[in-house]
Amino acid sequence: MANAIAVLSSSDPPTGLHDEDLTRKSLETMFRDIGSREGQQACELILVLSGHGDQTGEETWFCTYDARPDGIDLAGSDLADLVMLARPAKVSAVLDFCHAGGVAQDFQASLSKQIGHENVLILAGASTRQLAYEHPALGRGLFTIALHEALVDKRLFALAGLRKSTIATPFGVSLSSDLSRLFVFARERTEQLAYLFAGGRMQTPELHGAGHLELSWSDATIGPPSAPEPRRALAGRIRRVFGWGVTIAATIGLLLYFLQYHIAVQPNGWIELRPGPAWMSSLLPVAVGSGVQLAVAVDDLEPASPRWDEERINARTALMRGGIGGLVNHPVGDQEKLGVSADIRIIQGSCPPNGFRLVTH
Repeated sequence: MANAIAVLSSSDPPTGLHDEDLTRKSLETMFRDIGSREGQQACELILVLSGHGDQTGEETWFCTYDARPDGIDLAGSDLADLVMLARPAKVSAVLDFCHAGGVAQDFQASLSKQIGHENVLILAGASTRQLAYEHPALGRGLFTIALHEALVDKRLFALAGLRKSTIATPFGVSLSSDLSRLFVFARERTEQLAYLFAGGRMQTPELHGAGHLELSWSDATIGPPSAPEPRRALAGRIRRVFGWGVTIAATIGLLLYFLQYHIAVQPNGWIELRPGPAWMSSLLPVAVGSGVQLAVAVDDLEPASPRWDEERINARTALMRGGIGGLVNHPVGDQEKLGVSADIRIIQGSCPPNGFRLVTH
């Protein structure tokens, strides 16, 4: 998105800080370097800041790499002080993190006192008390996705463009618009994405300041969005976290382990993971085989089905007759949280007239 804004606004290529490099000290160094460049006039600064945000009471802040739990890190006024080291004449900012609206309010108020309300434009991905969500597969903030779509969509530029903003060029029609107008589409799209990918939760981006950032779109400068295919994006994140070797080894291990099972769906709504055919188990090393049959209840309130398979009925009959000994653990009511359970032990051997002896404790 930062690259798209740089192209559309005809600005210099972005200067980036990422992950562990994004600290308060590194931000100060970067902004100070921009302000001290030889022959540098008062510049128009475009800031794209994304990551994590936090809140306590009415205080909101952005979390740099040096952030500590429950400690206020980079508040909006602090961010404004750092930005002013670059000696900007205008500031346009895109903030995509939790509680970004609170940071944007303080950021805008502090900057407006120094460079004027009309020279500040801030797009916040969420309101003060809202969380900012990510796409589960792409790993990008929903507001970042929405704004990027608005920036590179020629149809949206045509709808949001100012009057007499279309200019014919040898490469086709060039469209001009303002970032604040495209924000209208990004806000609606973010709300839609939050409903789809955040369990129906609310995420409402906000606009602060009266500034403007003029953008020009043409077929020669920018094309349609190129988002990664979701499965590849998810696989890439797994590889970055665990590395190639560990990921491949874990995948092969899981496949081999579950190769010895097959899934059986019972008529009463239970799903069982049963031992598979012998030829499947024979493919596994002896150390890998578990010999465990795992039953998972999809709905354990379902009554027992009379259509259980014959083998299961025979096993239950043998159990009740004392033909099978063993230990069964089962939680008693809601006492599982207290670590209390009941052991039912079926004792084989001499039995009273009623057929079996039951000892519980």
